[in-house]
Amino acid sequence: MITPELKDFEQLSEALPSSFGFYHLGTVELQPDWPHPTQESPLGVSFRLQGDLNALFVLLLDENLDLAIYSELGNILASKIANQLFADRQLQITISPPQALSENQLALILENEPATIRKTYVHRFDNKIIYLETLFMSHHLEGIGNA
Repeated sequence: MITPELKDFEQLSEALPSSFGFYHLGTVELQPDWPHPTQESPLGVSFRLQGDLNALFVLLLDENLDLAIYSELGNILASKIANQLFADRQLQITISPPQALSENQLALILENEPATIRKTYVHRFDNKIIYLETLFMSHHLEGIGNA
C-alpha cells in the first residue's frame, strides 16, 4: 500500500527538472541514477514545501562554494518543482525562504533521516563541474527548515 507521504515523494521525483539555465552562470543538469557521495563537510540550505503536499527540500554542496549563490540555485529549483506540480497535477505548493543549515542540523539530516528522494545535479560553469546533491524528506524534522 502506498502511504500519502510516499505518494507525495513520488510526485516530487517526477517534478524534478532534467536541466535548466542558471542565469549567466551556466547550466544545471540532473544526473539520473547517479548518486554522488555526500561531501565530507557539506554546506546545506533547506526549503519547506507546503500545501497540497509537504516535504523538506535540502540542497547539499561543497563547503568551498558560495552559499548565497547556491541558495538562489536551490530557490530556482524549488520553484521549478512547485510550478511543475501545478502544471501537471494542479497542486498548490508554497516554498519557504532558504534557510542555511548549521553543522548540527546537517548531521541530524544525514545521520538520522534517510532521504526518500536523493538526486544529484551537476552545475557546469566556466569549464568546471560542480556536484550538488538534493534531498527530499519528511517535513517533520524538529528545528529543520523552519522559516
